[in-house]
Amino acid sequence: MKHLTKGWGLALIVFAASVALLPVSRAAARQGPVVVGRISFIDGQLLRYVPEIKNWVLVRQDSPFGLNDALYSGDSAKAEFIFPNGLLARIDSATQIQLIALEQDASQIDLASGMARFYNRNPNGILKVTTPFGYVLAQPNSIFDLYVGDHSVQVIDLNGRVDYIQQSDNSSYELTPGGPSIIADASQVSSGESAVDAAWDGWNAERDSMLNKRIEEERNGESFRRLPPQLDYDARDLDRSGRWERVLYQGEYHKFWRPTGVSATWQPFTVGRWTDYYGDQVWVPEESFGYVTCHYGNWLHIDGGWYWAPPAPIGEAASGPTLAFGWYPGRVAWIGANRDVGWIPLAPDEPYYSHRHWGPASVMVGAAGAASIAIDRLAFASSAVIVPHRDFYSVNNYSSVRVTNINRTTIINNYRAAPVVNTVFRNYNQTNARYNFVNKTPAAIPYVAVDKRIVHNNQAASAAAKNLTAPALRRAAASAKPAKAMSKGAVQPPAKLTSKLVPPNQAKAPENRVKFKTLPMKTNTKPAKNSAAARPEAAKAPVRPVAPPVHGVTQPTPGVKHPPGARPSPPPPGMHPPAPPAFPKPPGHPPAAPPSLPPPGVRPPAMHNAPQRPVTHPPAVQHHGPQRPAEHPPARPASPPPGARPPAMHNAPQRPATHPPALQHHAPQRPAEHPPARPASPPPGARPPAMHNAPQRPAAHPPAMQHPAPPRPAPAPHPPAAKHPGQQDKGHHPER
Repeated sequence: MKHLTKGWGLALIVFAASVALLPVSRAAARQGPVVVGRISFIDGQLLRYVPEIKNWVLVRQDSPFGLNDALYSGDSAKAEFIFPNGLLARIDSATQIQLIALEQDASQIDLASGMARFYNRNPNGILKVTTPFGYVLAQPNSIFDLYVGDHSVQVIDLNGRVDYIQQSDNSSYELTPGGPSIIADASQVSSGESAVDAAWDGWNAERDSMLNKRIEEERNGESFRRLPPQLDYDARDLDRSGRWERVLYQGEYHKFWRPTGVSATWQPFTVGRWTDYYGDQVWVPEESFGYVTCHYGNWLHIDGGWYWAPPAPIGEAASGPTLAFGWYPGRVAWIGANRDVGWIPLAPDEPYYSHRHWGPASVMVGAAGAASIAIDRLAFASSAVIVPHRDFYSVNNYSSVRVTNINRTTIINNYRAAPVVNTVFRNYNQTNARYNFVNKTPAAIPYVAVDKRIVHNNQAASAAAKNLTAPALRRAAASAKPAKAMSKGAVQPPAKLTSKLVPPNQAKAPENRVKFKTLPMKTNTKPAKNSAAARPEAAKAPVRPVAPPVHGVTQPTPGVKHPPGARPSPPPPGMHPPAPPAFPKPPGHPPAAPPSLPPPGVRPPAMHNAPQRPVTHPPAVQHHGPQRPAEHPPARPASPPPGARPPAMHNAPQRPATHPPALQHHAPQRPAEHPPARPASPPPGARPPAMHNAPQRPAAHPPAMQHPAPPRPAPAPHPPAAKHPGQQDKGHHPER
């Protein structure tokens, strides 16, 4: 056994103070889902600004792109970002981009310099993109190109409604697809040619075609039906890397996902690395399925194997082992000894401590705050991953550096627990390697002058996070003065771009001593109307439109099952759900087939309830409410006698506890030896029982009518045959 320090005793460590809750964001205050973007593709080098050290580091594919993140692309690089609110963005070389605010119905991004294409496929959301000269407002189902040069900006509308608002006088200019572009400098606005860079447009067409192909594959897989629509992009990775199995967990059958093609000793949070992300540890995966499974939902250890439970869709209550929809850096508990640091995957009812509010199941810890954690009460303590301090921030796969020959008893007796890693990692604040996403130093970083724009945006972000909503953006657009652009040629289009990338030793040198590279904005142009993005179907939602809850009521979303007791709100008068569209395709490619929808009038069957394990975590992480529909409808209950009161529904949400219970986390119960009996099937042609949409008062005593889930043959509890240690299924993003 490596580096164990004796004498810690039982790991019930009480730190200096109690948990201190800090002010939370607008999303946290309303308990909405946390929205974090994903770097889905990188060609070349992409750098991230680290405000804690005022420096830049290289990032890799499948790193997060979240609130306040500032990125700069290399001189020959391109990158793509996908957000779970229906937004997609791509940037070209020498482009500086920063995320200012990200909500379900509104997004704000800053493009300080360079070239980018934006897709707003959120049918309920508005996108705001700021530049040094003015900003663009993009309505739902719109696509536009933005060229930001040293002295001017050009906006080209490819699809949908796009408006440009000049910063100097708050004048508004409406663009039309295929019509003249808008060109503006610091004081004037003129019209211009609607021509896009041909190479840039061709690369976007290739990426769109790849995403189309990906979506078509996903629609035929089981993961597409089991993931919330915000995670449709990840369905193919799950189908290619594992399978869904019916598993008995805590006395109830569930469909969980299990990876295949991994070694017998594999477990989550091992093939990848930890990186400091605003004070918390974010998991950067090496496996193709690692991003969605380690940032959403929850991992469960059942009968010696690891299974992943997906999150509940937005608007549906989470119950049992399911977490409400939200993004988390990495749901683990931390332990440490003298020279070792380790982590333990958390069970669904165990709180996740963090410096930021990431989701409904996170508990914020203040600078002087602390928490009481007992290792022996963590459900998966036997599966702790422990590595020496020297390897924690220096490898991309912890499988070969793990401390071996340990068990639950040695972990409990020799390690102490902590809510965050800072207190169990020696010299944490002096270790700048904690910010690395890759073990490589960049050959060039942005000149220090670009920091001013980032600082300015960070100041604006605090206000934007509080006030950014779709209605607020519409009011801002309405308050702008409609104006007519000057004739063509009044303002010169951005023809050149100064790259601010310099060798690290020149990043803070006087500007007159630094030689910057000048890049052309456009080399060969084509009419915007000939772009594949200009086709009518290109601007619609790629798979299933994202429809967030409005005023606490779930909106109708095609392909999403709504729980019993949650009545979908009708769309506004004259509004219809958008047709299932696709990404724009190059010429010769037919549009993707729409996903199959249930026949008209067919309701999803009711969920079969089973006794749940007691909830012992704080109220902030309790998820009450109806469960997702089961695969088979229950037997039709007998009609009550005239005048008799029907039994209360089990799915009705319960009142939250008035006092937070003690943090006691019990290990998962052993599965029952015999599955529950299969209920009688309804006769052929019989209609399933009607669903009650209104929540009922909880019954004082459990009624007799309870229908357990029908049993199925249990799958093999262990992973496939063992492979050589370290032989992992990286499945490494062939075309993302």
